[in-house]
Amino acid sequence: MIVAGGVAWFVPEPTVPSTTTNHARTEKTQLPRHQLTLLGLTFITYLLIWGVQLKLPSYFSARHFGNAATINLTLAAMNIGGLLAGLTFGYLYRYLHRFTLTLGYAGAAISVLVLWLASNATVAIGAAVFFNFIYSYTGPYLVFTSNTGLDTIQVNVLSSYLTIATIISAFFAPLVWNSLGQLGPQTLTANVLIWIMLILGGLALITGSHHPRKEV
Repeated sequence: MIVAGGVAWFVPEPTVPSTTTNHARTEKTQLPRHQLTLLGLTFITYLLIWGVQLKLPSYFSARHFGNAATINLTLAAMNIGGLLAGLTFGYLYRYLHRFTLTLGYAGAAISVLVLWLASNATVAIGAAVFFNFIYSYTGPYLVFTSNTGLDTIQVNVLSSYLTIATIISAFFAPLVWNSLGQLGPQTLTANVLIWIMLILGGLALITGSHHPRKEV
């Protein structure tokens, strides 16, 4: 968090060649509103995945789905699922375009629901791995579409902002989910999964019904 804040505050903007002089000048790079919206969505997206990964060990422990080795293997398998999603993103995007994001949110919401309802370790592990697989389509989509239509300087600035957003989301995740976990009829961990499921479902509805500018 401190590093991200330092980068945002102290690192200077890239220099842009002046059209009127031979000297380089520094000017504030403005991002379009569409990119700022995607930046905020990136923050929320990573906040949600941190919530699942933070609460998964305590959830498995509370439901007696295995020991520490079980959760470690589950987290490792989740990372492999995310890797497979990254490798297949380009192929899926060619067919679904903007609905790639909707698929990621909707699939993740369903997997969290299955995880919440799971009655045994096998189902819970499968739901957790599928969550990381299907949800990992959202990150590449957000990065790819955020850069679309920008010039080189704007891409550099946006890349910095995206990095800061992911770092800050990790910092705020425990604070946000521990607070929201207090609101609900069940245990803190189970309530967090309910909140995550509802937010993911809402994002799926919003992105599925929203008609953005034409994609390339």
